[in-house]
Amino acid sequence: MILRDFIEVYDFLLFPIYLIVFSMLAIFYKKKYLREGKEEYKYFDLGIIIKMSGAFAFAMVYAFYYKDGDTGNYYRTGKFLMELMLTRPMEYFEIMIGNAHPNRFYYFYSDDYTFPVFWTNDKYAFFVSRITSIVTLFGAGRFIPTTLTFSILGFWGNWKLFQMFCEMYPKLKKQLFIAIFAVPSTAFWTSGIMKDTVTLSAVCWYLYGFYNLLIKRKFNWYYWLAILSAIFIHLNVKPYVLYALLPGSLIWWSVSVLDKYNASFIRSLFTMILISFGSILGFFALSLLSNKMGDYAVDRVLEKSEIVRSDLKREAYKGNSFDIGEYENSIPGLIKVSPKAIFAGLFRPTLLDVRNVVMLVSAIENTVLLYLLIRLFYRYRWKNIFHIIYHQSVVLFMLTFTLFFSFSVGLSISNFGSLVRLKTPALPFFVLSLVIIEYYCKLMKQYRVQNIQQLQKVELTQSHSFAQT
Repeated sequence: MILRDFIEVYDFLLFPIYLIVFSMLAIFYKKKYLREGKEEYKYFDLGIIIKMSGAFAFAMVYAFYYKDGDTGNYYRTGKFLMELMLTRPMEYFEIMIGNAHPNRFYYFYSDDYTFPVFWTNDKYAFFVSRITSIVTLFGAGRFIPTTLTFSILGFWGNWKLFQMFCEMYPKLKKQLFIAIFAVPSTAFWTSGIMKDTVTLSAVCWYLYGFYNLLIKRKFNWYYWLAILSAIFIHLNVKPYVLYALLPGSLIWWSVSVLDKYNASFIRSLFTMILISFGSILGFFALSLLSNKMGDYAVDRVLEKSEIVRSDLKREAYKGNSFDIGEYENSIPGLIKVSPKAIFAGLFRPTLLDVRNVVMLVSAIENTVLLYLLIRLFYRYRWKNIFHIIYHQSVVLFMLTFTLFFSFSVGLSISNFGSLVRLKTPALPFFVLSLVIIEYYCKLMKQYRVQNIQQLQKVELTQSHSFAQT
């Protein structure tokens, strides 16, 4: 019985089997690594359950609420690629390894001359279908099992990010887990067969490799592979993520170099020099990659955002679009409109913007995030908050990434339906920033210290005492 052209009764019969298998594997890994003393693994099975629940909810919403959508097209294309893999592997590898040129797609015509591939003119979307073709093989060629498997693929990147932060902030495991896995929008929009699942996972792998290679200075090929693979995925899925990721991560590295300097004057002087150097280097790297970025190249982004913004003002989008106002396509024009763009990228839709159930859920979440931000500045001194940001280089990176990403999304997207989905890769890092800042603010208030280095020494002493006990 076919319920949709991409979902059948067999999907629901296979769903509990995949759910049980993945859950049993999660419990096995949890017990194995807990015996080895890795305490963060007590959250491993819960993380996978949240990810699979988000994937199933995502599949149901797109199948029966939207009745179709991008995820259906990714799956359809991926399934036909999988069938080509099994019947004509040489042609399959020709398409997978080579460019997605339209002349190659005669392979997909069936006997009744139908053409089942839906992403031949969008190389970024077609790259996701390429990935889906491999995942579909493990999903038995069915939509729901493939979606669950896709979510597990995305989970590994999220888990590596969680492990990284657990190493940096071992006393915040519960809060870190909530920030990375349990934010509703992230759990929902980055668990299905979509670009956003691939994007967030790639960001996580990039940071995991970057932290170990350049911050911890563990020179291992594994971390190089993580970084280069993540950059490759971003270039082929969402190149604009690199605009926020590369400059921010280079600033992170620049500031971390100065951690050994305690003198405030020397640190301040070299911080400004290295931040400027990191920003210039990041911009130069993005310029070198401009040919690969196509429509997302530096000199084309503003032109594209203006076209999209004008199009979404049409009557057809009335009630589901927003406008941050007119602005000139220049640096002063962008600076002038940046507060509105960042606010839209982080906190819209608001409760006043709600037009449907999906917007309501997102609006409630945005209201909570705005409340947490306001509460942070209300409870603690501004001086302490900025002092923590200044001395915690990873927090500086996360806020830089969040602001750049939210600005780019708020500037180029004027449709709430797209906004609630496209903003999700920034949400975990924004929540992580709030968690870490509040943690140190509480400690500073508790011990009444004025210097973050003194506070870190207190933490280190406590950790040694606990270990000896």
